[in-house]
Amino acid sequence: MRILIFLGIVIVLLLGSFIQVPPQVAYSQIIEGYFLGYNAYVVPSDIEPRIMQAAISLKGYYGDLIQICDGVEDEIEIVNAVEATEIHPFPGDPVGYSGKMASVKVLPGTIVISPAGLQFPSVEDFLFDASATVISNRSDEESTGHDTITIDSAMNCEFRFNTIGSTVDSSHAAVRIKPVNHVPHSTTVGVVSTKFFISAMAKVSKPNEGYGIYLDSSVASISASDFEVYEINQFNTGISGSGKYGTINNHGRFMFIHDTVTAFRDSPNVWRDNKFEFYVEAPTGEADIGLDVYSVEGNEYALFLDRNVGLSQSVILEAGASNNRIYLNSAAKTKGIIDYARNQCNVFLPFAEGARVYNNKNQTIPSSSWTPLGFNSEHDDLDGLHDVVIDNSRIYIKIPGTYEIIGNIVFEPSPYGSRAVSIVANGGVWWGYSQVQPTQSSTTGLSVMTQVYLNAGDYVECWVYHNKGGNLDVGFYGNFSPEFSIRRIGG
Repeated sequence: MRILIFLGIVIVLLLGSFIQVPPQVAYSQIIEGYFLGYNAYVVPSDIEPRIMQAAISLKGYYGDLIQICDGVEDEIEIVNAVEATEIHPFPGDPVGYSGKMASVKVLPGTIVISPAGLQFPSVEDFLFDASATVISNRSDEESTGHDTITIDSAMNCEFRFNTIGSTVDSSHAAVRIKPVNHVPHSTTVGVVSTKFFISAMAKVSKPNEGYGIYLDSSVASISASDFEVYEINQFNTGISGSGKYGTINNHGRFMFIHDTVTAFRDSPNVWRDNKFEFYVEAPTGEADIGLDVYSVEGNEYALFLDRNVGLSQSVILEAGASNNRIYLNSAAKTKGIIDYARNQCNVFLPFAEGARVYNNKNQTIPSSSWTPLGFNSEHDDLDGLHDVVIDNSRIYIKIPGTYEIIGNIVFEPSPYGSRAVSIVANGGVWWGYSQVQPTQSSTTGLSVMTQVYLNAGDYVECWVYHNKGGNLDVGFYGNFSPEFSIRRIGG
């Protein structure tokens, strides 16, 4: 028996000499959350030294799942990390990922892309997260023959980008989505059921050239996918695309398009059943266009213009365009529509985006009674959803859709009772609620927020409540009480 125990100890010691254990310095960073929750990591060259040291230590243990950039051609490390998740799809903790999607996290810092651009391989069930990272072409060279980022076939994936700086020429894009190769372990070619989030993209040299996003279905279709882009700056065309295999049944919101000649241009080739919203702010020049529509396949486009935008045309319907529904807010309606199509199947509708209202006086609220607040002033209400005199507690809905609704109020000081606020639709349907107990001698602030689908003709109000035992004021405090806002966020 003693001999067996001795042999067991020897075997364990021998095996231990071949098993690598992540060093303690790495664990200190893991605890801080830098290396938790994803399969693989890309470490920018300019990350703080202590995180770099941890990455170097972890790389000795996890190999290609930790990629350290040199700040020159960082696209190489990103592709290596993506491909490593295919080879080692689900490593154990602490670098493991508990969900079903393989994943790559780019740590905070700057990723420098060579003029050849970053070309993602085809992926399935995959998450790429660069939401805390700046990705940019090298500033000393023009990327004249390549897109900054190209995304191949993707099925059930999610791509998150923070800021993308591009030096592309007139025929290329900051982000080109072009499915060419089949996804792993499948014969499927295309982009389907994939989400794209981009905080900002900008042309960093030779402004007003190239595309922000180009949807290229020349080899395979792009379908059933979602786009959320918060800023597009200084391109010739913000969003465009072409291709015979189709851009079909996609949804998107493209915010703060500015200093861009044409916000959006679609294609006559199989571009159908898409629902896109565009928010144009302060474009330059006199020849700028909001929407340039060629499609014959029944899309829904909504154009929201800032009232100070200097577009020459909000919409151009090219010859042959048909079966499109186009929503325009009041500012967009005044900028001009050119209809070369003269097709009665194109329909223009009002685009009621939202409003933010307030009251510039205190309001006295009786005890133990839910009371709708009135709002006698407006920050914005471009489409007439609210009246400052008649039923001024109400914001009405003109276009069906999903709306985000927020109320902020402050009760004046009193130590007695409780305080509550709610969002109420149509005088009795409760969609949000918040309640707090007051402090002894301070004002009491409350906020409530909800997202809800509303139909045309519905209205919403902000109701408040207290049970102090006597009257109590909701106070006026500039820009935060009482404030009530609604924004349409989806169809």
